[in-house]
This record gives sequence, C-alpha cells and structure tokens, in this order.
Amino acid sequence: MMLDRAIEALTQSRRDMLAAVAGLEDPHFGEAPAGAWSASQIVQHVARGEQGTIRGLRLVAAGKHRIEDRWDDPFRRLAWRLRLDRFVRVRAGQALSPEQSLPRAETLAMSDAVRSELLAMLTGPDAAKLVAARFRHFVFGPFPMPQFVHFLSEHEQRHRRQVDRLRATLGR
Repeated sequence: MMLDRAIEALTQSRRDMLAAVAGLEDPHFGEAPAGAWSASQIVQHVARGEQGTIRGLRLVAAGKHRIEDRWDDPFRRLAWRLRLDRFVRVRAGQALSPEQSLPRAETLAMSDAVRSELLAMLTGPDAAKLVAARFRHFVFGPFPMPQFVHFLSEHEQRHRRQVDRLRATLGR
C-alpha cells in the first residue's frame, strides 16, 4: 500500500535526522550562524509541520476537512512535479518558524511526541478514512494523503541536509 511505503520513508527520514544531530550537544545544538536556524530550530520546524498535519488529520477523522479545488492548483502541482523545492528556497510561515532554540532534550522529546502521535493516527482505526483525504500544502497545493506523508519525509530529509551544512559551518 502507498501509505505503508510513505510511513517507511517517514521512519527512515527520522533515523537520518537523529543521526545528523547525534553528538551535537548543548550548547552547540542551539548555535546558529547569522541568519540561519540552529539544529534545535530545524528539528522544531519539522515537528511543527507535522503538528499541522495532525490537526488536519483530526479534522478528517471528524468529517470536517474538505479541500476545494482552486484555479492555480495545476500550476502548484507542476512546481512540485518539477521539484522546484530543490532549487528555490521556500520561506516557512511564522507558525512553522521557531523563534528560539530549546535545549536538546526538550527539542527531541517534543519531536518524538509529535511523530508518535502522527504515526498513531496514520496506523489507527481511522487510517482508511485518512488515506482517502487530500491535504493542501501552502505552496505546492493539494496532495493525496499518502503523497503528503511522503512529502513530510522528504521535508525532513531536506532539513537533515541543512543540519549537515550547519555542522560543517560550525565545525562540529
């Protein structure tokens, strides 16, 4: 099933992110070059994106989530299919942008709790209803749920690479 493969990708992206931050302890976990995020803020950002997905999943489970097609959806989907996210930096909205670094243990605990809740919803009793849903990304438009979950794994991988660059910049 497509959702199973997407969940596997999500699980792998988390292993890769944890490997990227391994050994990066406080206070270095909260260090950031000027104009960039720290490892703490990167992990928080990924978790905040997943929290938004969880809110949407709850609406779907309650029968209160509906995506209306918009005139620009084909163009948004084309941007995704061309993988423009690899070449164009997309600024996170304020809700997804952590203002400050948190201690490593607090950041990772929050991230783990969010991921556990997401996986519980995707594999729980409402999974069949959730798979049939579509979710709208603010830039790339609507995705079927299995594709959206796969997008979340790619999002985390992109930010894992950001952690790798951060470590190189900081010499860690």
